[in-house]
Amino acid sequence: MLYGASVRRAPIVVAAVVVAACSLDPLPVPRADQGSTVGSGGHAGSGAQGGDGASSSATTSSSSSGGSGGDARGPVVLASGQQQPQGIAIDATHVFWTTGSSELDRVSKDGGEITVLASTLLDPIVSSGWAIAVDDTSVFWTSGSGQKVYRVGKEGGRVTVLLQQAGFPSSIALDTDQLYVTTYSDTLLSLPKVGGAAVPLTSEAGTFATGIALGGGFLFWTTGATVKRVPTSGGATVTVVSESGSVDGLTVHAETLYWSTHVTGSTTGGAIRRADLDGQQVATLVEGLDHPGALAVDGDTVFVLDEGSGEVLQVSSPGGQPIPLATGQVAPWKIAVDANDVYWIDKGDFARMNGTVMKAARSR
Repeated sequence: MLYGASVRRAPIVVAAVVVAACSLDPLPVPRADQGSTVGSGGHAGSGAQGGDGASSSATTSSSSSGGSGGDARGPVVLASGQQQPQGIAIDATHVFWTTGSSELDRVSKDGGEITVLASTLLDPIVSSGWAIAVDDTSVFWTSGSGQKVYRVGKEGGRVTVLLQQAGFPSSIALDTDQLYVTTYSDTLLSLPKVGGAAVPLTSEAGTFATGIALGGGFLFWTTGATVKRVPTSGGATVTVVSESGSVDGLTVHAETLYWSTHVTGSTTGGAIRRADLDGQQVATLVEGLDHPGALAVDGDTVFVLDEGSGEVLQVSSPGGQPIPLATGQVAPWKIAVDANDVYWIDKGDFARMNGTVMKAARSR
């Protein structure tokens, strides 16, 4: 049990999956019994029930890994006992994430029941999930091991394979009509969200292209120590950022590019920077970090996961002293933010099912 927190049990809802024209009977998914709130002053709260939109044929399990809503005085566990959770995305009411156990899950932002939207138990085409993105109606996610890109409705239902044999798809981004995928094979792809042919935007993405962001008519991504961009309609690939260390996190907000960087072997060589979309006017917001990774921006505030120190940090985008929102994380990995809270994945230890989906209130 992480942090010695108390247990609050809640059933898991498994949404039915339809493949082709045939419905598969949903199966209960066994889970660790570890729902909780944690942190300084954290306590078990009532928690709103999630999974309200599950299909009528959904079933529930007697075991649980759903957390309770808690309060804003400390970090809150929304789901625990997870096997290597990978990607995270949010909408107005729910948190969505992928796992190394080949599940796509959903829980209310207030905690409660976990809804399994897709899994290998429901559909053998589903593989271990990586990156994830959501729009108004659907969830999109990648599977590196399965070399696929999937789509499913936010309430579950038919799982659609949008792309197969995609060269280890990693990160994913959406605009109104298209989705964009980085791969580990030097290629960046664009394809319609409704399905259709994938179009390579560039074959010069760089090996192990990850981290993806959209802005100003361009697609940005990270590869090694650089950030590159290409027009979303295709065209010349341009390097806009070059660092002496690795570039990890990447996002675009208000026509500004933000990224995190760290130096291997250094516990103080990490930094968060921003620049114009052409890479000009570079400013360092904070430095002296250990290993800053994924980051998110809202308004004039940056939120970053420091993988080295195990902290979730809030930084004013003009620069300033980082504010720790959470400490003691085992392997903080991906992050999302809304007007009130920060949400993140802690992958936990590789050999143990102790990954968590977390949230904490923003500092005001």
